Amino acid sequence: PRIKKFISRYPHIQIALNLRDSEPKVLHYSSDIEVRMTESTSQDDIQTKISEFQYKIYASKEYIKEFGFPKTISDLDDHKIIAYGETAQPPLNRNRLNWLLNIGREKNNTREPILEISNIHGIVEATQNSIGISSLPSWMESFINLEEILSELTGPKVNISLCYKFDLKNDPRVKVFKKFMSDEIKN
Repeated sequence: PRIKKFISRYPHIQIALNLRDSEPKVLHYSSDIEVRMTESTSQDDIQTKISEFQYKIYASKEYIKEFGFPKTISDLDDHKIIAYGETAQPPLNRNRLNWLLNIGREKNNTREPILEISNIHGIVEATQNSIGISSLPSWMESFINLEEILSELTGPKVNISLCYKFDLKNDPRVKVFKKFMSDEIKN
């Protein structure tokens, strides 16, 4: 949602967004800089942490109105949970992302999801359409229309980093994008 501001400020820099839930591959030089939620494995990369976010629990107002507001961990047993499916390739271990299925339960006694989706945007859509409760990253709060529930529970934490090849460390495009991202996160 904020890329318009960057493009307005730097119209001479060409932007190509490649959005995916799978592991980014800077190694193939398909991009100059990447926003990553996993650590780079290449020794030729510079990786700079710009933020940390946490997964939180969300539901739509309509879902809460119809099914009630869970007040405790055990209340989750009576709610519909949307989870990351088997084919999902999120930047974090799927078992960690599906923490709502496990929290407050014995190891081999997990909750069954009402729906499994292989991508984060699909999970947002399903949650906004009142299908169930989901765990989503806190950075999405600025553009989703959902209510946080059970805010005292702490979900998995993930770092957001900028990653680029060492050869580009003095590239002016990388410098302005890095500054833009840092400023946006501070605001």
